[in-house]
Amino acid sequence: MLVLPPLLLQVLKLHCVQCAYLQQNPLLTIRRTIADSSSVHLRFSPIPPLQSPPPIPSTSTLLHPHAPTPPPPQQLPILPVPPQSQLPRLLLTTDIHYDQPTQTLIAMLEVPGVRSQDVQVTLSTSMYNCVRQVKVVGRSWPVLPQRGEGTGIPIQRERRFGEFSRIFPVHPLMSAGDIDAEIQNGVLTLRMKCGPPATSEDEKVIPIR
Repeated sequence: MLVLPPLLLQVLKLHCVQCAYLQQNPLLTIRRTIADSSSVHLRFSPIPPLQSPPPIPSTSTLLHPHAPTPPPPQQLPILPVPPQSQLPRLLLTTDIHYDQPTQTLIAMLEVPGVRSQDVQVTLSTSMYNCVRQVKVVGRSWPVLPQRGEGTGIPIQRERRFGEFSRIFPVHPLMSAGDIDAEIQNGVLTLRMKCGPPATSEDEKVIPIR
């Protein structure tokens, strides 16, 4: 039985490791230099960095090399988000009547204790569905001190105060001169000239899947 010295066994093991590493990594080159029987040196040359492939031209460029570059897609306008208020919301009790002889839409809103400077009536077009609309916004203020205010003690509180708003869709050709607003005895009255009514409602039934 042949017995190899320990130093020779170590050299053979290193040689086997080098051969296995070359089989797994063929891109590496290994140069082994044995200076003497007691040392083994391994030198590895680094792998060159990979270069990114050139960009692939678009289909339109391949079919028409001299075609002009298409313009960038048009961005849609960002619709504003109304600010959220922490005040309580009120629902105004409203009556709506259409006067056929004068072709006027009359809306009466209950606003007890509200002054004319606390209400705003505007005519605008909705940015979401392009509907012409009259909007009423405002706020009612309490007269008596609230809980925690002043030196009095609240016994009963049934009236409600806070912000309110109502929207009325109107004729698409309505102008600001066609609207009359008046507050009297705690009632806001709006008179809106709508023009001749439609000949039919043109109602269509939408199927539900």
